[in-house]
Amino acid sequence: MYAKKRPQTPLVVNVKWRTVQLYTLMQVCIAGCIFGVAQFSAVGYIFPILVVILIPFRLYVVSRIFNDDDLIYLDPIGETEEEVHDEKVKYLEHKPSIDEAEIDALPGFSDFHADGMLHDIAEKKSHDAEEASNESTLNRRHQAATTEENEA
Repeated sequence: MYAKKRPQTPLVVNVKWRTVQLYTLMQVCIAGCIFGVAQFSAVGYIFPILVVILIPFRLYVVSRIFNDDDLIYLDPIGETEEEVHDEKVKYLEHKPSIDEAEIDALPGFSDFHADGMLHDIAEKKSHDAEEASNESTLNRRHQAATTEENEA
């Protein structure tokens, strides 16, 4: 994912992207192992033990793999509801609109305008009216020419 397309949350802004990816991969692998073990009835009884092992794993193993400054954002243990709410409000205030996010992008299909194509309803109506008046003028000229030929 391009850096400018990532949401500007404190996690993404303050932690390296590779660290976020590594932490997420670790979480997915651990969750997959736990749910995989739970599916087999022969060893399914150790499921609660695996869940309990997560506590010392977080305290001792994860804290040695990741920096403490990164863990503040990756795994906010002591964050209060007010802090979470303030972060959400700050994010939503600075969330760019679709137009602002795409302003640097290459021209897309919506930016394509072919020559001779009508792009506006008013333009189409005026074009249709102009065609109708031109057609009626041609019809009158044709009728005048055919009546002159018949008279001669």
